[in-house]
Amino acid sequence: MATAMGLVLLALIHVYWGLGGRWPGCDRAALAELVAGTRDMPSAIACHGVASMLSFGALLVLAATDVLTLPLPRSAVALGAWALVAALAFRGIGGFFEARWRPEIRSFRYHRWSLRLYSPLCLSLATLAALELS
Repeated sequence: MATAMGLVLLALIHVYWGLGGRWPGCDRAALAELVAGTRDMPSAIACHGVASMLSFGALLVLAATDVLTLPLPRSAVALGAWALVAALAFRGIGGFFEARWRPEIRSFRYHRWSLRLYSPLCLSLATLAALELS
C-alpha cells in the first residue's frame, strides 16, 4: 500500500502540473528549472502521460499484492510490477549520473533536488515495491 500511495501522490502532482499548476515554483519557468532541469516545462500531454504511468504502476502493485484484481493474467501483473521496480530503480540510480550526459543541468536547481530528493525517492519506492512484491 505504501508504494501505491506514493505513486498516486506523484501522479496527482503531475496532473496538477499538466493543468498549469506552478508549485513548487513561482512560475512555469521556475517550475521547469526545478522539476525537469529545462527552461520550458514539459507539455500537459507529457505531464498527464507520466501521471497515467504512475497510476497504472500503482494499480499493478496493488494487483500483484492481491489488494485488487485486474483483468490481466497473473503473470502479466507480476511482470508489470517488477518492470515498475526496475524503472524506478533505473531512474533512481540514473539520477546520480544524469549530469554526465546532461551537463547543462548542473546550472539548474533540478540537479541538487534530483540528487537529494528525486533519486532517493525513486530508490525508496523501488525498494518498497520490491519488498511488497516478495
